[in-house]
Amino acid sequence: MLHEILFANKGALSDDVRRNMIARKLNFGESELTGALPLRFRSDGAALLDWSITGAAGGVGKLGKNYLKQKTTSIPNGAAGTFISGGDAWLDVLNGITFTTTAGTTRIGMLFHIIGNGSVLPTGVGDIMLVEGSEIPTAYDAETNLFTESVMQGCYQTTNDTFVAGTQLLYAGDDGKGGTHNYSSTAEFIQTRCKTYSQRVKPNTTYSVRVFNSSYNNLEVALYLLSEPGAIASQFVALSGQKSIPDNGTFAANDEQWVGLAYSDYRTVTIGQCPVDTRPMTYDYCESFADLKAGTYKLMIDIWGNIRMSDNITIGFQDYTGCVDDNWNGDQSDINEFFALIKEDDTFAIQKTNILENGISKRSKEAPYPNYYHREFTFTLDNDTKVGLFHKAYYTSTVYAYPPYFRFMIVDSDVAAEAFTTTNVSPTNMSGYSAWEKYSVSLPVNISSRGQTQTVDIDLGDSFLGAGDTISLADTHVSIPTYSDVNVITVDSEVQPSEMYIKYVG
Repeated sequence: MLHEILFANKGALSDDVRRNMIARKLNFGESELTGALPLRFRSDGAALLDWSITGAAGGVGKLGKNYLKQKTTSIPNGAAGTFISGGDAWLDVLNGITFTTTAGTTRIGMLFHIIGNGSVLPTGVGDIMLVEGSEIPTAYDAETNLFTESVMQGCYQTTNDTFVAGTQLLYAGDDGKGGTHNYSSTAEFIQTRCKTYSQRVKPNTTYSVRVFNSSYNNLEVALYLLSEPGAIASQFVALSGQKSIPDNGTFAANDEQWVGLAYSDYRTVTIGQCPVDTRPMTYDYCESFADLKAGTYKLMIDIWGNIRMSDNITIGFQDYTGCVDDNWNGDQSDINEFFALIKEDDTFAIQKTNILENGISKRSKEAPYPNYYHREFTFTLDNDTKVGLFHKAYYTSTVYAYPPYFRFMIVDSDVAAEAFTTTNVSPTNMSGYSAWEKYSVSLPVNISSRGQTQTVDIDLGDSFLGAGDTISLADTHVSIPTYSDVNVITVDSEVQPSEMYIKYVG
């Protein structure tokens, strides 16, 4: 009998009637249980008095239908850095030079030419040796060399054509990431000079640099001290007088996630301020990311353009005026908003593509107005792959905004967009198709008993529960019900929690 009582007190379940009777009696009142899922316990049917769930490595939780996590973090704008000083003298790099970085210096750039301005090719520059200290190297030593970057064809360009502290130092010619940039004021030097991709250094530190094994006996260098480049940041825009699409409910910027690109630096051109965005189309410079399994997916794009134009007559989409990367002088008229979906290895899941199709009417004086647009692109991944969404479109500064706005989502290939219509919005109602749902993570908790099941979804925001992360009743205020009988708790997650704690009435 004592053995049976101890067995029942552990919460163990048995088909033996006598043991079940003992278990019911001894567990009557408040009880606690901690362990790995599934948890089995007998309850009187009241909701759990308390609970907590602890995450695990790999992340506990379940994604909603949108796999693409749009972010609002800042991204480097693709420049070599922000100019501090230097570049005003040609120095004998073949015999070596010594320099000291200033406060705030985090990078350096080096520009090479030969005396007489003959052509310099990257393959002929030689081996660049960078060391800390004032002692100029006497021989090339790969093991102690601090220089880790590449040498590229071309030169540097600043955002205002003069080397002034605070301006962006741009890559003219090869940008080292597969792109090229041609500025009229530096065009004659792109074919004759070479530059380095900006090299990280420490502030207030003395360095020496020397080139060995050069093909040129009259090579010289101009040195630039730089701080970090400016930034491009995605922003979730609060659109005045609008409704939620497709729900036609109250507009909430963080839920709708219409994206505008904010820039920190600009170049003055004939049209005014041209944003500095020279990001190369590589994974590292993407603004949104997804971790996808092998399979077929859709990339869906919603475009919002419900703007009354400056003539106060037409409604639709503002024309795209570009950035320094694709519109550096303000004269081009055939540029377009574009995006690409880029794999972690910098190959493309979807190649560079115009967001708005060529020939689309961007504005109209009469209904139906072209104030909303939806596009879909199907792509297939042969392997589990991380992808990033890269796009260049309308930019917002502190002084001017360029509508429209965009939002992106990746869904399974069988997800279909549904028709919607808004009401009571300004300047006019909008209609079209959308499947929008922001990136979200939940934890479905299942409570089962003798063929019955209830599911409670716990909102985890946009993050999975990692190792050491814990959610609880106190955090979420989510009540977990029970049945008056034997209960089993499980969760719908590929990665299972390390443990769950419950307090219940037995």
